[in-house]
Amino acid sequence: MKDEEKLIHQNMGLVISLAKRFNPSNPQELDEYIQAGRIGLLIAIRKHNPELGALSTIAWQYIRREIRKYIKFYTKFKYQEMHNNIPSDKKEELWEYLPNNLTEQEKKIIKLKSMGHTMSEIEDKIQIGASKANKIFKTGIKKIQNAN
Repeated sequence: MKDEEKLIHQNMGLVISLAKRFNPSNPQELDEYIQAGRIGLLIAIRKHNPELGALSTIAWQYIRREIRKYIKFYTKFKYQEMHNNIPSDKKEELWEYLPNNLTEQEKKIIKLKSMGHTMSEIEDKIQIGASKANKIFKTGIKKIQNAN
């Protein structure tokens, strides 16, 4: 086994542990987070200088960064997919429906997102962290999808 492959194998527990902290909603999503984390681990391995400390010291940063990048892409893609599939005459009906079935945070995040705000702008506006904002957004989107 090559050194790189050996290090990946030895550190997959860290990848899995960090992926679970992002609260995936199903096993497929966990697997996708793990794959993104594996990319982060590979980046860390390639940048690691053993003289400066243990691999795990920097690996968790790269793993978390890659999982966050994946989540940001995934939620943006899912939102665009859902938003593009709603006929324009039905969008007003959707906004009338939202207040009855979503929490205040879900409504606020989805409305800001539909107005073109990025997730980082939304996080700043409502003063919550990235993983929490993404989780609330995904929950709201699922409620809307399940209602259709």
